[in-house]
Amino acid sequence: VYLRPSLLLFGLAQTAWVWLSYETVRKRLLASMVLVGLIILVIAPWSVRNYLVFNKFVWMSTSGGITLWASNNPLADGGWIEPSPATWLGPDPPVDLRGWPGLTETESEARFQTEAMNWIRGHPAQFLSLLPRKIARAWSLNFGNESRQTSLPAAVSVAYSVFLVICLAGFVLSLARWRDMMALYLLIMVSTLTTLVFY
Repeated sequence: VYLRPSLLLFGLAQTAWVWLSYETVRKRLLASMVLVGLIILVIAPWSVRNYLVFNKFVWMSTSGGITLWASNNPLADGGWIEPSPATWLGPDPPVDLRGWPGLTETESEARFQTEAMNWIRGHPAQFLSLLPRKIARAWSLNFGNESRQTSLPAAVSVAYSVFLVICLAGFVLSLARWRDMMALYLLIMVSTLTTLVFY
């Protein structure tokens, strides 16, 4: 999980939190350098591994393009659309999540990303209309692939609703201590924002 590129946004958000938490520029710079150093320390071994495997620099993973396409394409509805010949709706479809047989993993990832960005640019209103659905799915218990819907007992849904209400109350009550709670707020905010772009 720590190798998902979207989580780098959390690192940037934590750096902003550091600047809010410390009073002097010296402490802010020192804490920011430590934070960025730790992020690099965690990511660097995987980046080296990727370079050895792909013979090119891939700093974290090759799943970003697939995930971006799976939630931003002609069939997108706020959840995950599994890439396949049936869902591609264009020429030369991918075989599945792995992409195209004639392309490397990184080339397939780039093609998924290009197609997703082209769809977003070509359909901005549709992209914006998906945002509320993506958020609703992210905060519900029934999320993920359209072909794998889950039937939950009513008691579970009620318990989850109560849990969300308690979380909201905790958020409101903790606002007076927002500086102390900012790391948690930022984690929730970054997770929610990446949901808007992906699924």
